[in-house]
Amino acid sequence: METPVDRAASIGPLALVATLAAACDRPPPAGHGQEPAGEARATGSPPHAAGMKPMRKIEVLVGGCRDDCGEPRLAAARFIDATARDPAAAVPFLDTTSLMLDGVALGARWADQWKETRAATRKDEIARTAADLAGWTTGLGAEQVKAALTAGPRPLKVWTTEARFEFDPPGAAAPWRIVLRPRGLEWLVVEVVRSAGGSPARD
Repeated sequence: METPVDRAASIGPLALVATLAAACDRPPPAGHGQEPAGEARATGSPPHAAGMKPMRKIEVLVGGCRDDCGEPRLAAARFIDATARDPAAAVPFLDTTSLMLDGVALGARWADQWKETRAATRKDEIARTAADLAGWTTGLGAEQVKAALTAGPRPLKVWTTEARFEFDPPGAAAPWRIVLRPRGLEWLVVEVVRSAGGSPARD
């Protein structure tokens, strides 16, 4: 009976060389040095990045004016500018936990509303207050508004814990008195008095 050794010997040297050369041309089996099909190359992002859920946007409840209110003079000027531009833009400049407007403690009421989970009511009242503060531009021409913004609020006293300003809306019976205090890294408006009969913060 012919054995495998006898069969290999009968092939001859040239046939054996041809057989080995053909074997070298075959692709290696999967998993031996080849990159698996369908796997992304390294691109700086993990393979699962495409499937990650976006972070939920967190609403800022107090402040949010950031660089626009990093110091009191800038904060007061940008606040007045925001009231003339868009009432909603003025909201981030308000300390909604302690705002006093013409002697009314709105901030305390809004804080209670938040505790009572009346967030929608609180949000609506804040929006209406911002629109009320923007009312100084009503009936004014563009040049009058521009002149008032150029003059801006005048600093009365600026401490490390509080700053007070006056602002003269054209046609108003008395200048506004505006008080700001720091909350974290932001200077926020804590009081606005728009009439001579109001009661601003005491010394």
